[in-house]
Amino acid sequence: MRLLVVVSSYPHPGHPFSGIFNEKSVLALAQLCEAVEVLAPRPYVPPLLASLVPKWRTYTHIVAREKRNGIPVHRPAYPHVPRLGGAFWIDPGAFLWCRRVARALHRHRRFTAILSFDLAGAGGLAWR
Repeated sequence: MRLLVVVSSYPHPGHPFSGIFNEKSVLALAQLCEAVEVLAPRPYVPPLLASLVPKWRTYTHIVAREKRNGIPVHRPAYPHVPRLGGAFWIDPGAFLWCRRVARALHRHRRFTAILSFDLAGAGGLAWR
């Protein structure tokens, strides 16, 4: 079984424990499946705004693609304006900006299933 896991958070250098439970679940699935890949949208914050707040600055250090513990992790950016509608825009915004990456991954690897761990943060993206 080839599995694409869509999560709202996954560990990265700025926050090594963000989404640690998602990573543990993915590692467990990797032992059961032929192949597992992760799609974790990352917020894109303009550099000017990122220089103002340390939390937003960590978003600029997240790499778009990496291999973490042998699992390919894809982090396409989506526009995110902190404090000005982040909760409203995260689901449709992530979908609109990440669907191209998800389609390309599926075309290239032909996943058997798409799994989402978080209904509120990434469930809409996985459902669409």
